Amino acid sequence: MKAYKGKEYFFHEMKARKIYRNGDIATVVRSFFGGVLKLTELYRLGKLEKYSITLLGVRFYSRVKRSSGLEYFFLRFNFKQVDTSKKNKDQLREISKNKNLIILRSNSGEAYLVLKYFIDSIIRDYLRIPQQQVLIICTKRYHAELVKHLCPQYSFIVEERKLFNDLPFYSELDGKKVLNLFPIQYYGAFEFSQDPQKNYFFWMKNFFIQNGIFLKSSKLHKQYKKENIQRKILLIPESVSSNSLNPQDIHDIVTILGDFGFQALINNPNIPFRKLLSATKEVAGIIAVRSGIVDFLIEAQLPTFVIYSSLPAKPYQVTDTESTSALLQYSLKYNPQCPPLLEEVVDQDFRIKLRQWLSNLDKDEFK
Repeated sequence: MKAYKGKEYFFHEMKARKIYRNGDIATVVRSFFGGVLKLTELYRLGKLEKYSITLLGVRFYSRVKRSSGLEYFFLRFNFKQVDTSKKNKDQLREISKNKNLIILRSNSGEAYLVLKYFIDSIIRDYLRIPQQQVLIICTKRYHAELVKHLCPQYSFIVEERKLFNDLPFYSELDGKKVLNLFPIQYYGAFEFSQDPQKNYFFWMKNFFIQNGIFLKSSKLHKQYKKENIQRKILLIPESVSSNSLNPQDIHDIVTILGDFGFQALINNPNIPFRKLLSATKEVAGIIAVRSGIVDFLIEAQLPTFVIYSSLPAKPYQVTDTESTSALLQYSLKYNPQCPPLLEEVVDQDFRIKLRQWLSNLDKDEFK
């Protein structure tokens, strides 16, 4: 066993943890110096509700999340309270412009699904207000890109400060409606669910149906146009939410493409979404590691080969989510606009299946 010293020991111990699960509650315990010092975190549906430090069996510091805000304790003495709900309201007032608010707090894939399939029903059937009275708050810049592309009729602003962490799904502020898409419990419930067949699209769809919000049914199936197809493949090897392809994987993909007479057009991760979509006009297909950007590229309706890698563990998860589970949970095949010639594989065995997919692509597109 390796002996750790100094800072190396401390950071090793920070990663080493025991996790105890009880329903929708996960308790994470880190022990130092043989249990002399313990750090404990309690999560409920993925939301950190309590953090405490114990020394020699005595809990001398803790931070507790209440509905009203945060409370801080030294031993049993409550020495500080922070009203986070008031802070959220004050921040919302600064940017609301006296409008009803829809706050996008999601990754690019879920934001795409919301804006593509549900936003009209959210405003019409759930909020029941005219679209002119709605302001969409984009907490990430790519949210704004998606709004401009998918629903330019709605007003929006970009607000990247870390706000709105404690907002529920629905609340009201000064007589105006505030919708939070999504609270952390939404994601936590998905991750804590024991359903082996759960899928992110059905999860969102069912969540919205329970709130009287329905899937947009018109213009779902855009026809794929086979015009000016070149022997190029758009390759997207990087992902923020899952593990990216390593250099050897990228090299192997480029080599296999060359064997079939295809050229790889490797994506620049900083390219805006709309420019990326424009780039799909000159390619015959897409190869990508699974990320939210793949949801957006369904717009191109191109043959798509998706590689699923493992998902890094959350603080309350024991291990990474394996690539086989990631494929089940985030498969594109249930999307209403599932791309043509879709192949979804795990990272361990993509090489053989990639050759098969390229062979089928050759027959379908260049016959």
